[in-house]
Amino acid sequence: MKNSIKTIVIFTAVVFATATSLYAQDWQTLFDSGRREFEAGRFAQAVDYFKKANSLRPEVPEGQYNLGVSYYRLERYSEAITAFREAIRLRPDYQEAYVQLGNALDMNGDYQGALNAYNRATQLNPNDFQVYYEIGVAHRGQKKYIQAEAAFRKSVELNPSYSSAVYNLAYTLDDLRRYDEAYTYYARAVKLDNGLYYAHLRIGDYLVRQKRFSEAIDAYNASLKARPNYADANFGIGNAYYNNRQFSEALTYYELAARQDPKWTRAMVYTGDAYRMLKNYSKAKEWYQKALDLEPEDAEANYWMGLLKVNDGDIAAAKKHLEILQKVDQELAAKLQEVLDEKTKP
Repeated sequence: MKNSIKTIVIFTAVVFATATSLYAQDWQTLFDSGRREFEAGRFAQAVDYFKKANSLRPEVPEGQYNLGVSYYRLERYSEAITAFREAIRLRPDYQEAYVQLGNALDMNGDYQGALNAYNRATQLNPNDFQVYYEIGVAHRGQKKYIQAEAAFRKSVELNPSYSSAVYNLAYTLDDLRRYDEAYTYYARAVKLDNGLYYAHLRIGDYLVRQKRFSEAIDAYNASLKARPNYADANFGIGNAYYNNRQFSEALTYYELAARQDPKWTRAMVYTGDAYRMLKNYSKAKEWYQKALDLEPEDAEANYWMGLLKVNDGDIAAAKKHLEILQKVDQELAAKLQEVLDEKTKP
């Protein structure tokens, strides 16, 4: 999931006082049709209308700008860049065009070009919280988390109610392993927008680490309310119950998460763990095998399957899991080897 997103804004063009001819009216009709198509999500049709409008009045920067945002939504970033640059050529102080040029350059893989465009936008309007948000997104994309933090903080400073910036500041602090600070900003973000399901999820994860299990479950349920059938949130509820040694309850949610995301190896391993803690070893092996079918070298699944095979007396099978562990996880391999040695000693 991509949690940091670019924003796109479409602007209605200025209708000049001199635009009274049929020619100008035709331009306005075409422009307005393009805007309606854009707002309806029909971006290819919007491109056609804006191109026709621009052929009538190529000197109007708003036409070029809106052509650019339409190309952007079609992920045709090179064409969007051309259109935004033309809008800027026509109006050198077109701050919004610099912002969206930065977005298009960033999505097209030109990180430094994007920063140059954003920096020009901040020169034209130092108080635009949106452009600092976009700078933060660009830095995050390059895993430059310190720079991203500074940009998101500036965006929040300029607009404390901008939930996307608050959320992405929290997300960046998570990447920096500053979990207490991240929790504070996640909590602020969901107060601003209760629909931020991933923020609720991260709040739940933090509360599990703090052993505040009932509060964590509340947070995960808030995530599920915002995004029903969200496997990660059900998995989180499973973690809260498991860490509170409520294994039957944990099993319900782990198994639900695994069924909702049938390619999620970790959910299958944890389902096996819950069955194992409930001493239902046959079901535990069944779920560990599901995990191994997806990822044959998964360390935890091999370790626990190896231990269960030792308990079954199937030493040959246990040694096969040991061989895999020796390649992928030396620590777990040593632990399994110790059990095998104890089991097979004269």
